[in-house]
Amino acid sequence: TKQQSEISKPATTLSDQSQNTKNALITSDEDSLAEKPNVRKLGGSRQEKQLLLLIAKQKQFKLAALEAKRKGEISQAKEYLRLAKGFDRLIEASNCGLPVDMNSVPVSPENKVLLESDFDVVSVNDCSPGSDSDIYDKLEADLLNQLKKFMETRNHFKAIGDVTSANRFEQQALSTKKDLDFVKFSHKNKHPVPKFHYEMKSFSIVQCNTELGDNDVELTLVQGINYNVPNPKEVDTYIRFEFPYPNEDPFRDKTSVIYNTNNPVYDEKFTIPIQRNARACQRIFKRQTLKCEVWAKGGFFRSDCLIGTASVKLQPLENICVIHDSFNLMDGRKAVGGKLEVKIRVRNPILTKQIEQVQEKWLVIDS
Repeated sequence: TKQQSEISKPATTLSDQSQNTKNALITSDEDSLAEKPNVRKLGGSRQEKQLLLLIAKQKQFKLAALEAKRKGEISQAKEYLRLAKGFDRLIEASNCGLPVDMNSVPVSPENKVLLESDFDVVSVNDCSPGSDSDIYDKLEADLLNQLKKFMETRNHFKAIGDVTSANRFEQQALSTKKDLDFVKFSHKNKHPVPKFHYEMKSFSIVQCNTELGDNDVELTLVQGINYNVPNPKEVDTYIRFEFPYPNEDPFRDKTSVIYNTNNPVYDEKFTIPIQRNARACQRIFKRQTLKCEVWAKGGFFRSDCLIGTASVKLQPLENICVIHDSFNLMDGRKAVGGKLEVKIRVRNPILTKQIEQVQEKWLVIDS
């Protein structure tokens, strides 16, 4: 009967309704993320177009995060979500009518994959003689070198936490990658050489040894140079050094013995712990020196003999990250002949940042 058929129909529970509603919301949310409005076709002021572009880019990162999560790439999904969250303050600034530097905006996920993908270099042997292949080879080599420099600079700024500068160089790298692809395509299809020109670009870069910790001093004893000894082809040498921190117990160590030469290559690294924010440590860099003693190994019934001492002033590390030089071996105030090559690195200078102005000649392909 009609009543029995109605009873036989499965009842729709409250949990089923909520699940259907949840699925509908997820589907609509993903559909909205997938939408990419064409900013060029939309009217409005420049500020409104900028706002729409920022919102569209944020949606791209959210969609990329969802896709990465589906693939099980959790760390990549978190990175995309972090970048998407960074758009909030840019969108807020644009809503308030403030200008936004679009060069500082992160590169979209699709372009980032394109940028970091491998690229092929056309061999000179593959080029036909009598064509414009020489010009194309030069353009490709310059663009490839330019791309590597942009990526290295991007990675440097990213490592020191300067996200804005890192994004700016990532945008430059993306533009160069597109120029490189265009030149390679034109070369392969034997098109006329495109118009191009070179520009001088200048920018500031903060020098930083990002692989070191804030409280690390890396000492490298590189090599000895022409030690003044009576048996230059038979002398066995090593180095003892003393770093003057802490005051009550200075850091001491020594290298391995290098045999049968007065031009030994030690090439040994030592990591010395410091407390850069402590005033006592800062005074050490202002006033003290690193002492490196070069010793000749003795034989049976003979003790080791001191050849000379090299002293390295630490004061330059107040303003620069690296000291790399050769220093005379001394006996008191008297030079005994020979030198010692020493390299000292810190992550950042002790007192101020080391900012350098860099000028590079960049190749630009005219559109």
